[in-house]
Amino acid sequence: MSTAVSAEKKTISVIIIEDFKLTRVGLRCALNSNEDIKVVAEKGMKTADKERLAQKMKATQEKIASQPQPQQKQEKADTGREPGDD
Repeated sequence: MSTAVSAEKKTISVIIIEDFKLTRVGLRCALNSNEDIKVVAEKGMKTADKERLAQKMKATQEKIASQPQPQQKQEKADTGREPGDD
């Protein structure tokens, strides 16, 4: 009997915000060449818009940082020794 293992593939969504169109195009091309990354939007911005976006991004980062992180299972190193065999 064979067992199929499926790995869930996650895509990273990216928004490009850059004043210079040529730079945006280059970034979009470079990022889209990676199948794990998807550019979902791009925009040139004025200074005031950039400041508002920076504030929103900081608030989002703080919100994410304050969320509890899932605990990963830590495996013991197999040394071939039993506890107390020093």
